[in-house]
Amino acid sequence: MNVGTLRFDTTFILIDNSDPAIEYAGPWQEASVVSLGLGPTPFDTLHVLSHVNGSLSYNFTGIGIAVFVSTLGSNQNNIAQCILNGVSVPLSRGPNTSTNVRLCGKSRLPDGVLHNLAVIVTPEDETPGFVLDHIRVTPSSSISTEGKIIMLSLDYISPSSAHPNDSEWNITSTGLQDAFATGSWAFVPSNDFEDG
Repeated sequence: MNVGTLRFDTTFILIDNSDPAIEYAGPWQEASVVSLGLGPTPFDTLHVLSHVNGSLSYNFTGIGIAVFVSTLGSNQNNIAQCILNGVSVPLSRGPNTSTNVRLCGKSRLPDGVLHNLAVIVTPEDETPGFVLDHIRVTPSSSISTEGKIIMLSLDYISPSSAHPNDSEWNITSTGLQDAFATGSWAFVPSNDFEDG
């Protein structure tokens, strides 16, 4: 029997859709996951754009960024365009109806530079609308996370070379969040993680 380990993979700064630094253009409305019949999102808040054109813009300093949406139908990703520093970014494809779906993102950005991300939404008549969950910024080591909402990605490390992909372990929720950077927390597992 082998004992595995959890390790911190990546730290993100979580930018909730209600953050005033996100500039919305068009008739966006605040909504809750309950009102749309969706699963949980960070803080259970959403911004919704229904059947009309609109956009959002966010300025940030970091080495990576990703936009997460809730999808309400199969056309969701076809009605948005992500622009990072004036250049189009490819869209990701996710499930037809879900929350916390990655719309687009980019890593390995220059450090110490102010970047701009814009999402331009042009719904077609048959689309069910566009829903923003949150934005994740990957900070460099020189960026302070003081006062920011932090999200951590965890990786499971198997010591067994016979199971390099370790299909028995699948971490599907990749985060912890703490609204206060001065707070503290610790993992205290009641049992060791085991594989094999």
